[in-house]
Amino acid sequence: MVIVSVDLGQKRTGIAACDRDEILCSPVCVVHSDGHKVVLDRVLEVCDKRGAEAIVVGMPCNMDGTESERTVVTNSFVRKLKGRTKLAVHTIDERLTTVEAEELWGKARGGKPRDDIDALSAVIILEDYLNNK
Repeated sequence: MVIVSVDLGQKRTGIAACDRDEILCSPVCVVHSDGHKVVLDRVLEVCDKRGAEAIVVGMPCNMDGTESERTVVTNSFVRKLKGRTKLAVHTIDERLTTVEAEELWGKARGGKPRDDIDALSAVIILEDYLNNK
């Protein structure tokens, strides 16, 4: 099943997707916007183009598992997303995915982090979801 994942950020949101066999997870794009409408539109466009059957959104929590300010914002985004699609929408703990993405990107690119870290974070979120499914 094709699944699209979202790493919702304050100004940049990473989007990734997997293939139908759920083997290969790839970055799709980074959306530059601090508004949910633009991000929602782009996520749904990617889902439509790729024939997605589900969406996974990374849920930011504090290290102790409690809600953060970003958790509240992300929950609001998830509610809006569920209101605009019939696709299954799942959430998964995304703690430390950006750190992991920065480390991976730094090793691959000689330590020069770029925007693509957000899309790579979405890949890690999707891989985590698939591994725990």
